[in-house]
Amino acid sequence: VGDFLAGADGVERRACFLRIEYPDSIIRAGGLPTLLPLLESEEDLASALAAVDGVVLPGGDDYDPATYGQKKHPAARLMPPRRDRCDRLLAAAAIRSG
Repeated sequence: VGDFLAGADGVERRACFLRIEYPDSIIRAGGLPTLLPLLESEEDLASALAAVDGVVLPGGDDYDPATYGQKKHPAARLMPPRRDRCDRLLAAAAIRSG
């Protein structure tokens, strides 16, 4: 899922997207893909996790290394802060839920 600003016409737009290969792979494996918005509430994430059997965090830009006390590499391309927070919260909630 991406959270980005676009606008060839000069208008900023926020959007979420997912490359089709992710849900297609889940379907081929016998699953039913469920796309989650960028949730930032632990309660919302717990509810979402209760409704699924697994989680896929798609690749993309880099997580902010400052979150774990490291410096940003010059070649790093950081993902939007909201996506970074959501992914980290979702991963932690998934680990807690087993």
